[in-house]
This record gives sequence, structure tokens and C-alpha cells, in this order.
Amino acid sequence: MPFCPLPPKATPEEVKKWMKSIDTNGDGVISSQELENAARHLELWIAGWRAKRVMTKTDLDHNGKIDTEDEFKKLLEHAQNHWGRAIHSMMTGCAN
Repeated sequence: MPFCPLPPKATPEEVKKWMKSIDTNGDGVISSQELENAARHLELWIAGWRAKRVMTKTDLDHNGKIDTEDEFKKLLEHAQNHWGRAIHSMMTGCAN
């Protein structure tokens, strides 16, 4: 499944599509492996390290998953501030 693009000023619907595209197993949460896969897809330099760093910053309850509204907000903020260009340049045509 292709990861959806996330523009720098995303609408709530665009955010929902992007988060859904990262959650590849459809369980409603983003695991550290799913985050690492998304970073690799974006061809971010040293994707594994970046994914672990982002997980440390955004996984507020330290359960190894992005699974609360506050954690999703933190992930979105980080992605927009640090991955914006890479995310924006991804494939288009994502499903709802």
C-alpha cells in the first residue's frame, strides 16, 4: 500500500489518510516498525535511527506504539516540521 502524501498545511482529512497509510496492519495504532517502514519509504537518511528517535519523542506512555490522540498529534507535528518535503513528494492517489 502506498503511503499517502501529507502537505505542510494538511487538512484533518489529509492527516487521517496519512496516518491510515502508515498503519499498514490496520489495527488503529502506529508501531515502531510501521514508523520505520514509513521513514524508509520516504527515503529518509538513516531511516531506522530517525524512526526510533521520533518514537521516543512521540510515544508519551512508552508502550512502543503511537496510539493516543496526543501521540498522533505529536507525530503529525514532527512529520510536518521535519519530514514535510519528503512526505509531500510521495505518491499520490491514495484511497480514503
